[in-house]
Amino acid sequence: APPPAADAAAAAAADASAVVDVACGHLQTALLYKDGGIATFGWGTAGVLGHGSHRYAIRPKRVEALAGGRVLRLAMGSRHAAALLAPPPHSQHRRAPAQALRRAMRDTALLADCALVASDGAVFPAHRAVLHGAWPWLSAAFAMAERFCGLDGTSPLPVPAPAAVLDKALEWAYTGAITRLALPLLRPLCALADRLHAPGLRGYAEAWRERHLRGKGTSIDVQ
Repeated sequence: APPPAADAAAAAAADASAVVDVACGHLQTALLYKDGGIATFGWGTAGVLGHGSHRYAIRPKRVEALAGGRVLRLAMGSRHAAALLAPPPHSQHRRAPAQALRRAMRDTALLADCALVASDGAVFPAHRAVLHGAWPWLSAAFAMAERFCGLDGTSPLPVPAPAAVLDKALEWAYTGAITRLALPLLRPLCALADRLHAPGLRGYAEAWRERHLRGKGTSIDVQ
Protein backbone atom coordinates (compact mmCIF):
# COMPACT_ATOMS: atom_id res chain seq x y z
CA ALA A 1 0.00 0.00 0.00
CA PRO A 2 1.28 3.53 -0.74
CA PRO A 3 2.46 5.54 2.25
CA PRO A 4 0.16 8.20 3.76
CA ALA A 5 2.24 10.97 2.19
CA ALA A 6 1.60 9.49 -1.25
CA ASP A 7 -2.14 9.30 -0.51
CA ALA A 8 -2.18 12.94 0.52
CA ALA A 9 -0.28 13.94 -2.62
CA ALA A 10 -2.68 11.99 -4.81
CA ALA A 11 -5.69 13.58 -3.11
CA ALA A 12 -4.19 17.04 -3.58
CA ALA A 13 -3.56 16.33 -7.26
CA ALA A 14 -7.14 15.12 -7.72
CA ASP A 15 -8.48 18.27 -6.08
CA ALA A 16 -6.25 20.45 -8.26
CA SER A 17 -7.55 18.78 -11.41
CA ALA A 18 -11.11 19.55 -10.33
CA VAL A 19 -10.54 23.31 -9.95
CA VAL A 20 -12.51 25.31 -12.52
CA ASP A 21 -12.02 28.88 -11.25
CA VAL A 22 -9.75 30.87 -8.97
CA ALA A 23 -10.35 34.19 -7.18
CA CYS A 24 -7.54 36.10 -5.50
CA GLY A 25 -7.67 38.77 -2.84
CA HIS A 26 -4.89 40.75 -1.21
CA LEU A 27 -3.52 37.84 0.83
CA GLN A 28 -6.19 35.19 0.23
CA THR A 29 -7.17 32.78 -2.54
CA ALA A 30 -10.40 30.88 -3.23
CA LEU A 31 -10.79 27.83 -5.46
CA LEU A 32 -14.01 26.74 -7.17
CA TYR A 33 -14.36 23.00 -7.82
CA LYS A 34 -16.35 21.12 -10.43
CA ASP A 35 -18.77 19.88 -7.77
CA GLY A 36 -19.74 23.46 -6.89
CA GLY A 37 -17.83 23.55 -3.61
CA ILE A 38 -15.12 26.05 -2.76
CA ALA A 39 -11.91 26.02 -0.74
CA THR A 40 -9.98 29.00 0.60
CA PHE A 41 -6.54 29.59 2.01
CA GLY A 42 -4.30 32.48 2.97
CA TRP A 43 -4.70 35.22 5.55
CA GLY A 44 -7.92 35.08 7.56
CA THR A 45 -8.41 38.80 8.17
CA ALA A 46 -12.04 39.70 9.00
CA GLY A 47 -13.02 36.04 8.65
CA VAL A 48 -12.66 36.35 4.87
CA LEU A 49 -11.80 32.66 4.42
CA GLY A 50 -15.24 31.59 5.64
CA HIS A 51 -14.04 29.03 8.18
CA GLY A 52 -15.59 30.72 11.21
CA SER A 53 -12.39 32.30 12.52
CA HIS A 54 -9.75 34.88 11.70
CA ARG A 55 -6.95 32.30 11.48
CA TYR A 56 -4.84 31.84 8.37
CA ALA A 57 -4.79 28.61 6.38
CA ILE A 58 -1.65 27.41 4.62
CA ARG A 59 -3.41 24.79 2.47
CA PRO A 60 -6.78 24.98 0.68
CA LYS A 61 -9.62 24.08 3.04
CA ARG A 62 -13.19 23.42 1.99
CA VAL A 63 -15.73 25.99 3.19
CA GLU A 64 -18.12 23.78 5.14
CA ALA A 65 -20.71 26.56 5.50
CA LEU A 66 -21.51 26.19 1.79
CA ALA A 67 -21.53 22.39 1.74
CA GLY A 68 -24.55 21.09 -0.14
CA GLY A 69 -24.87 24.23 -2.27
CA ARG A 70 -23.49 24.83 -5.73
CA VAL A 71 -21.33 27.91 -6.17
CA LEU A 72 -21.44 29.45 -9.64
CA ARG A 73 -18.97 32.32 -9.30
CA LEU A 74 -16.40 33.65 -6.88
CA ALA A 75 -15.03 37.08 -6.02
CA MET A 76 -12.49 38.05 -3.40
CA GLY A 77 -11.12 41.39 -2.20
CA SER A 78 -8.75 42.54 0.49
CA ARG A 79 -11.27 42.02 3.33
CA HIS A 80 -14.20 40.21 1.77
CA ALA A 81 -15.17 37.16 -0.27
CA ALA A 82 -18.40 36.56 -2.18
CA ALA A 83 -19.90 33.41 -3.65
CA LEU A 84 -22.88 33.30 -6.01
CA LEU A 85 -24.92 30.18 -5.28
CA ALA A 86 -27.29 28.45 -7.67
CA PRO A 87 -30.90 28.47 -6.41
CA PRO A 88 -32.18 25.15 -5.11
CA PRO A 89 -34.31 23.12 -7.55
CA HIS A 90 -38.06 23.71 -7.64
CA SER A 91 -37.72 27.08 -5.91
CA GLN A 92 -41.07 28.84 -6.05
CA HIS A 93 -39.85 32.35 -5.22
CA ARG A 94 -36.78 34.26 -6.29
CA ARG A 95 -36.24 35.61 -2.77
CA ALA A 96 -36.73 32.28 -1.02
CA PRO A 97 -33.16 30.87 -1.30
CA ALA A 98 -31.44 34.02 -0.05
CA GLN A 99 -34.05 34.53 2.66
CA ALA A 100 -33.71 30.94 3.87
CA LEU A 101 -29.92 31.25 3.93
CA ARG A 102 -30.01 34.48 5.95
CA ARG A 103 -32.53 32.98 8.36
CA ALA A 104 -30.25 29.96 8.85
CA MET A 105 -27.27 32.28 9.41
CA ARG A 106 -29.22 34.13 12.09
CA ASP A 107 -30.63 31.03 13.81
CA THR A 108 -27.28 29.22 13.96
CA ALA A 109 -24.94 32.26 14.27
CA LEU A 110 -22.92 30.61 11.48
CA LEU A 111 -19.81 32.70 10.66
CA ALA A 112 -21.03 35.54 12.88
CA ASP A 113 -18.38 38.27 13.00
CA CYS A 114 -19.96 40.75 15.44
CA ALA A 115 -22.56 40.94 18.22
CA LEU A 116 -25.22 43.29 19.57
CA VAL A 117 -26.22 43.54 23.21
CA ALA A 118 -29.73 44.61 24.22
CA SER A 119 -30.50 46.98 27.09
CA ASP A 120 -31.40 44.02 29.34
CA GLY A 121 -28.08 42.26 28.65
CA ALA A 122 -29.11 39.72 26.01
CA VAL A 123 -26.41 39.22 23.37
CA PHE A 124 -27.24 38.57 19.70
CA PRO A 125 -24.52 37.29 17.32
CA ALA A 126 -24.73 39.00 13.93
CA HIS A 127 -23.03 39.49 10.57
CA ARG A 128 -21.66 42.85 9.54
CA ALA A 129 -22.55 42.39 5.90
CA VAL A 130 -26.23 41.88 6.79
CA LEU A 131 -26.25 44.80 9.24
CA HIS A 132 -24.59 47.06 6.68
CA GLY A 133 -27.26 46.25 4.13
CA ALA A 134 -30.15 46.83 6.54
CA TRP A 135 -28.73 49.52 8.84
CA PRO A 136 -25.73 51.38 7.34
CA TRP A 137 -25.75 53.74 10.33
CA LEU A 138 -25.19 50.82 12.71
CA SER A 139 -22.35 49.54 10.56
CA ALA A 140 -20.73 52.97 10.79
CA ALA A 141 -21.23 52.93 14.56
CA PHE A 142 -19.28 49.66 14.74
CA ALA A 143 -16.39 51.20 12.83
CA MET A 144 -16.36 54.34 15.00
CA ALA A 145 -16.51 52.31 18.23
CA GLU A 146 -13.57 50.19 17.13
CA ARG A 147 -11.46 53.15 16.09
CA PHE A 148 -12.17 55.63 18.86
CA CYS A 149 -13.63 53.66 21.79
CA GLY A 150 -11.36 50.62 21.85
CA LEU A 151 -14.11 48.16 20.91
CA ASP A 152 -12.55 45.04 19.44
CA GLY A 153 -14.08 42.61 16.98
CA THR A 154 -15.41 40.35 19.74
CA SER A 155 -17.05 43.00 21.94
CA PRO A 156 -20.82 43.43 21.46
CA LEU A 157 -22.15 46.84 20.48
CA PRO A 158 -24.86 48.18 22.87
CA VAL A 159 -28.27 48.81 21.30
CA PRO A 160 -30.88 50.85 23.26
CA ALA A 161 -33.71 48.34 23.06
CA PRO A 162 -34.90 45.33 25.09
CA ALA A 163 -34.16 41.84 23.83
CA ALA A 164 -37.69 41.20 22.51
CA VAL A 165 -37.54 44.31 20.32
CA LEU A 166 -33.98 43.79 19.11
CA ASP A 167 -34.81 40.18 18.24
CA LYS A 168 -37.66 41.30 15.94
CA ALA A 169 -35.55 44.06 14.42
CA LEU A 170 -32.82 41.54 13.58
CA GLU A 171 -35.39 39.16 12.11
CA TRP A 172 -36.44 41.93 9.74
CA ALA A 173 -32.80 42.79 8.92
CA TYR A 174 -32.04 39.17 7.98
CA THR A 175 -35.25 38.08 6.26
CA GLY A 176 -37.19 41.21 5.33
CA ALA A 177 -40.17 40.00 7.38
CA ILE A 178 -41.28 39.56 10.99
CA THR A 179 -43.38 36.65 12.20
CA ARG A 180 -45.65 36.84 15.23
CA LEU A 181 -45.13 40.54 15.84
CA ALA A 182 -47.11 41.48 18.98
CA LEU A 183 -48.84 44.84 19.11
CA PRO A 184 -47.09 45.98 22.36
CA LEU A 185 -43.74 45.71 20.54
CA LEU A 186 -44.81 48.05 17.77
CA ARG A 187 -44.07 51.38 19.46
CA PRO A 188 -40.58 50.41 20.78
CA LEU A 189 -39.80 48.83 17.40
CA CYS A 190 -40.60 52.11 15.64
CA ALA A 191 -38.50 53.99 18.19
CA LEU A 192 -35.57 51.66 17.54
CA ALA A 193 -36.00 52.10 13.78
CA ASP A 194 -35.74 55.87 14.26
CA ARG A 195 -32.60 55.50 16.40
CA LEU A 196 -31.00 53.24 13.79
CA HIS A 197 -32.06 55.53 10.94
CA ALA A 198 -33.88 52.58 9.37
CA PRO A 199 -36.94 53.89 7.50
CA GLY A 200 -37.49 50.45 5.94
CA LEU A 201 -38.02 48.87 9.35
CA ARG A 202 -40.37 51.63 10.44
CA GLY A 203 -42.33 51.34 7.19
CA TYR A 204 -42.66 47.60 7.73
CA ALA A 205 -43.93 48.13 11.29
CA GLU A 206 -46.46 50.73 10.15
CA ALA A 207 -47.67 48.44 7.34
CA TRP A 208 -48.06 45.65 9.89
CA ARG A 209 -50.11 48.00 12.11
CA GLU A 210 -52.46 48.82 9.23
CA ARG A 211 -52.98 45.13 8.49
CA HIS A 212 -53.55 44.44 12.18
CA LEU A 213 -56.21 47.14 12.39
CA ARG A 214 -57.95 45.57 9.40
CA GLY A 215 -57.70 42.13 11.06
CA LYS A 216 -55.55 40.53 8.36
CA GLY A 217 -53.17 37.99 9.87
CA THR A 218 -50.27 38.23 12.27
CA SER A 219 -47.38 38.77 9.85
CA ILE A 220 -46.72 40.33 6.47
CA ASP A 221 -43.96 40.20 3.92
CA VAL A 222 -43.59 43.44 1.98
CA GLN A 223 -41.29 43.73 -1.00
